[in-house]
Amino acid sequence: MGLTTVARDLGAGTFGGCSGILAGQPLDTIKVRLQARPDHFRGIIDCTLKTLRHEGARGFFKGVVPPMVGNGPINALLFATEAWSVRTVSSWRGIDAQDETKLSHLDRFYCGCAAGFVSCIVGAPTELVKCQLQVQLGSSKPLFVNSAGCVRALLADAGVFSGLYRGFALTVWRDTPSFGLYFLVYNWQKAVWLSLLGVNEHEHRTQSAWSVRTSS
Repeated sequence: MGLTTVARDLGAGTFGGCSGILAGQPLDTIKVRLQARPDHFRGIIDCTLKTLRHEGARGFFKGVVPPMVGNGPINALLFATEAWSVRTVSSWRGIDAQDETKLSHLDRFYCGCAAGFVSCIVGAPTELVKCQLQVQLGSSKPLFVNSAGCVRALLADAGVFSGLYRGFALTVWRDTPSFGLYFLVYNWQKAVWLSLLGVNEHEHRTQSAWSVRTSS
């Protein structure tokens, strides 16, 4: 039952994440290009028109493969680490693991921070490869042909830590507190809405588990 629930949640999260990546990739590509090559473009519209003119619609989706491939592992690391952190903190506080609502907001924030930190193991190199591909401006002989070629070049040039994990520290500084806030707000809002609907969170989890068991 537990594995079924985890697989369902992970699958739904991965599908939703990949959908969001596809929807946001064109704007993300424009953003990265404006940040990395400000001398090449006069603004958002100029970047959009030049990308469309020289590379077609495919140009807006350069670098989309790494985040799509990394989305599943990142989600798995995020939610597995957050769940483990919640169980660990609950044990420290002497709280029943089935009654997580007794954890403080600060505890929830720390658990989310732990999840954000661990997710950087996959997230940092994924984002680096994505950005390296996005800033290639339609050259007939691009430096990197695809994601695999980019990874090989980074490793050959500077190895794992200075190459593939370049910018890891800054990614950690960004994602650790941001995911702390993400999980804090998510769990707070979930508790608020369950309360407004008159649903006990423990009963909600029990009913969800029962529905999974009876439908499988």
